[in-house]
Amino acid sequence: MTTGGQVGKAEAARWASSRWPHLRPAIDAALEWRRTQAVRDETPVPTELAAQIADLLTIAETMAGKADRSTPTGH
Repeated sequence: MTTGGQVGKAEAARWASSRWPHLRPAIDAALEWRRTQAVRDETPVPTELAAQIADLLTIAETMAGKADRSTPTGH
């Protein structure tokens, strides 16, 4: 969102972890869950991880809203 480019999940996770170090445990847990479970058998997200993912989505939505307001056309 900040550069307008598209990257893979691992690269995006590294960037987010460096930008928000307090969320690193949640990001690492989400990546591990995805690597070991989600892709193979679509195992549901563990309850304790779901709240952390919700926090990450809130941050992303907030950042997207700030980006929209900072552009002259609103895009």
